[in-house]
Amino acid sequence: HDVPIDNKIPPLYHHTAVVYEKWMLIYGGLKDSNSMNKDLWCIDLTDMMVYRIKSENLPFPRYGHLLVQFQTCLVMLGGSNKEIIFDDSFIVDL
Repeated sequence: HDVPIDNKIPPLYHHTAVVYEKWMLIYGGLKDSNSMNKDLWCIDLTDMMVYRIKSENLPFPRYGHLLVQFQTCLVMLGGSNKEIIFDDSFIVDL
């Protein structure tokens, strides 16, 4: 994990969130300035520390997508970037 951020995730909407073990994972969405979020945020639910996960393996910024946890993976489907409606899928190993 990266260094904890000051326990603040920017306001987001049309993002997705899943809970895996003691973690809440949040991806994508639109920020309050209407720009897209490409960050994967991780909240440790035991101490509420917030981490921003940086990875080259994350997909294009998007909102309105589906995110599910399956076994030890995150599975992401579809979404949009205001110009394109994606019909792709990504798997991220946890």
